[in-house]
Formats: sequence, C-alpha cells, structure tokens
Amino acid sequence: MNGLNLFLPSVFSQSQKTTSERLASIEKTQELIEQNCTRNFEKEAIQNPKNFLKSLQKLVERTKTNISIEEAKEFIEKELQFATIYHQALLPPSTSLQTKTKDLLAGIVLQIDNMVQAFGIKDFFEPPKHEWSASQKVNTITILRATFSELLSAPFKIGYTVFTTFFILLSLIWDKLEPIPSFLPKCENLSADVMKGNKEFFGRVEVIQSIGNILKIGKHPILVGPSRVGKTHTVRAFAKAVAEGKIPDLKDKRVFYVNSSVLVEKQPSWASVSPLKALSERMGPHRDNIILVLDEIHMVAKGEEKLADVLKTMLDEGGELPHVIGITTDREYAEYVEKNRAFSLRFQPIRLKGSTEAETKLILSQFALKHPSHPLMDEGTIDLIFRLSSGQKEEDLPQPQAGLNLLKRCINHSQTFTITDRQNKIHTLEQEILSLRSVDLVANQRTSAPSILGKEEELKALKKEESLTHERLENFEKLKSFYRMLRQERFESVLESSKLQTKGDKGCKKAFWAYVLQHFIEPVFLEKIRGEARELGLEPVITRELVQKLAGQNT
Repeated sequence: MNGLNLFLPSVFSQSQKTTSERLASIEKTQELIEQNCTRNFEKEAIQNPKNFLKSLQKLVERTKTNISIEEAKEFIEKELQFATIYHQALLPPSTSLQTKTKDLLAGIVLQIDNMVQAFGIKDFFEPPKHEWSASQKVNTITILRATFSELLSAPFKIGYTVFTTFFILLSLIWDKLEPIPSFLPKCENLSADVMKGNKEFFGRVEVIQSIGNILKIGKHPILVGPSRVGKTHTVRAFAKAVAEGKIPDLKDKRVFYVNSSVLVEKQPSWASVSPLKALSERMGPHRDNIILVLDEIHMVAKGEEKLADVLKTMLDEGGELPHVIGITTDREYAEYVEKNRAFSLRFQPIRLKGSTEAETKLILSQFALKHPSHPLMDEGTIDLIFRLSSGQKEEDLPQPQAGLNLLKRCINHSQTFTITDRQNKIHTLEQEILSLRSVDLVANQRTSAPSILGKEEELKALKKEESLTHERLENFEKLKSFYRMLRQERFESVLESSKLQTKGDKGCKKAFWAYVLQHFIEPVFLEKIRGEARELGLEPVITRELVQKLAGQNT
C-alpha cells in the first residue's frame, strides 16, 4: 500500500521499548489499518465519514502503541507550525454571542440612523445652506404637517404624538449619540467587509506599516504602482489590520472605500450638493475616526472642472477630510497628480512594486488554503506557478497577480467536468428520436418503427451508464471531502497534543494518532482519489504537468 513504508523510519523508532518490540507494534498498527482499508473503507468514508474516522482512531488505540513525551514533543515541534498555519487559514468568522450581540446592536443603530437621515427632521433646526435647501425645507414642512394632521385625527393620535415627539427629540440629540457611521454615500465599508472573514486580503507588512505611520502624523499616503500590483488588496489588508487592532494609534477607526470616478460624475440639476460634499457632511462629528480611501484619485485632477482644487482644501490640516489614502498608477500619478503641484503636496507617495518571491508564494499558498474548493496540489506546484508566471517583459503582469491568475486557472481546470462522448451521444439520440416522432406527428402516424425502438433502447442504456457515472462523481466529491477531513483531524490533533504533551499519556496518544493519519491513512485515500479520477477522466490534483500545460496556453 503506497505510503505505508514511510511509517517505519519514524521519530518513534526509539523509546523505552526495544527496537524489535517497537517495530512489531508498528507493524500491528499497519496490519489493522490495512485490513480495514481493504474492505469497505471507501463506502464507509463516503456514507458515514465521522463514524468511520472514529473507528480508525479506535483501531490505532487498540494497538496500544505508546511513545514517550520526548518523542511526541519532537514530532509535534516539526508539525506545529504547519498545523497553526492550516488552522488560521480555515478559521471561520467569529460566531460568539458577543459578536452576534454587537452585530445586532450595530444593525439597530444603523436603522435608526437611516430613519433620522431619511426624515431629516434635525435639518429643520439648522440654517439653510443655500436658497434651494431653504425652499425644499418649506415644502417638506408643509408635507409633514399635512401628514401628521391626518394622523393626529386618527384613533391612535396619542401614540402618533408620542412617536413624533420622541423622533424629533432623537433627531435633535442624535449627533451626540450617533456612533461612527456604518455607511457613507457611494462608499464601501472596508472595516465591516474585512471582518466578515470571507476573503483573504494580501498586503506587504512594511507597506501597511508605512500607511499607518503617514496617517499617524497627519499626512495623506498615496499608493502608486503598476496596474494589478495589488494596491487595492493592500488597502483592504490595511483595513483588516486596523480592525484587528494591529495598528494601536488607529484603533477603532473605520476605513471606507470609494472610487473617485463617482465623485466626478455630472450631477442632476436637482442635486443639492456634490457627492464629495455629501460624503463629508455624512461624516459629521466623527470625521477624525474615519479613514477614506480614494481609488483612482487621479480622476479628480482630470477634466475641465478639476475637483482637485476643491479636494485639496479639504485635505489641509484641520480640513473636512483628515485621513485620506489615495490610489493610482505610475503613469496617471505623473500625468495628473504631480502636475498639480498644490494637490500633490498634500500626499506622501508609497511606491508599490511586484511582490517578492517569498511574498508571492505566501499569497499563493494562503489563496489555495482559503479557496472554497480546497484544491489538492502536488509538491512543488506553488514554486512552479511562481516561476512560470514571473514574466521578463515590462508589459507582463506583476506579482502576485500573475501567479494568482495562473493558480486560478489551475483550480478551475481541476474542478471542471468535461462533456464526455457519451453525453454528446445521448444528446444526439434525443434529437434524432424527437425528429422522427415529430415527422410522425405531422403525418398523423403512430408507428413504432424498428429504427426508433432501436434508438430508444440505445438511449436508455446510455442514460443508465451516465446515471452510474454521476453517482461515481458524487461519491468522488465525497471522497475528496473525507480526505480534507483527515487533514483537518491531523492538524487539530497536533494542536491538541501540543497543549497536552506535558500531561502524560493523553498527549502522546494524540501525537501518535496525528502521525498515523499523516503516513498511513492520508496516502491511502489520496491514492484512491487519484485512481478514481483517472477512471473518470478528471484531473482533481494540480500537478506540475497541469501547471506547465496551462502556463503554456497563456503564452
């Protein structure tokens, strides 16, 4: 059985027992697992994966193989880093009661805030900003008075009166109670998005730290680099670092993202204020706790009406936008931002180049670990993806985007089921039978010609084969899922053993179980997956050959 010989020259080959006793005990473990895995292991793993995994663990425990604390520690030290990385990569978003309560309260506050903003009652107590708003205020008051006069005549006028009074009072004091806004006009709340944990955002640590340092001293950073180098991903990674408290000086600040192109769009005649001004007004008294990301910031410096002249005063010390991060490309920074000297002086550029080899491989590995399909990859494929995707020409995509593109193609290919000749034959027969039946219908015939009966029998046989193939495909996916379960069980056992290794026999047993999974059980199922894939004509494992083939298609 492939992989089982790896178990013998292990870190457990020396202990308090003699070598012969140790080898005999290991061979007993191998024999029991091998017997179980040659009977109904595939069926059991597919139908009752959790129960089957428990039965395997009991088999290992029955061998009574024991190791010392020193041996367990040696193995755990080798595997702990891998287990930690794997565990963190698959760590789901927090579902604790505290998190759920916090989300619920935030939702309630958001709805109240929406109501306050929609009714705009607090605006009645502020002087109009211009003639249009004064006229609009008169119209709104007239409409509300007519509406409430009807309500007050209703049977529930006391309830409506109380509600109205409460709402007016709430509107007057809302600025004092209101937390940092959860939304801004035309903006995306990065702080909320990144903490949902659905995506992994890559960003170089030194760049994230530079952004934080520039903001802390009251300046505005601007990320400048070639297209697809990862500028927006870096900003999202920065937002995550802020949300997680990794930049203490910026703790509790919210990061919002907006594409500058929406700020320069021509506004309808009825619009009271520009998008930029509306955004600033919505920040209210919390602008010091808001970090605004302006992507494609060169857009404000283009066109006849240069918004940069308005924006630059808002970026001054004590201005309406105290914390801004700009994003643009090298060419557009030189062509539009730098040429506007007064505007460019408000920013401190951070130049982004393609990620290094180590950074790129880390990003690719994290992407693969977090991908919903949990792709299986052969040894050396990440290294090969980096090498084949690293272009030599200036116009080639920078890393990590080039590597990510190739990795995504490999993952998509490994998850794609191609249409087989049998499926094409089924479709052809269905069309032929339908055609013959249609001819009979037009001629008002009800014949059962031998040609039609023969085709129907052939179609029936093909559909039966296709049904069996679909069943095998479903079982194949379940087998892959069980293999992922094995890996997760192994790494969880390593983590648990690392906490128990100084507490006697329990930690040692966990370490031994993790080792058996790695060298006995996982290789068996991986080989089974490969064998099933070959019979089904699939490529579920990303191999070096697949990477080379797909990389060649892109040249």
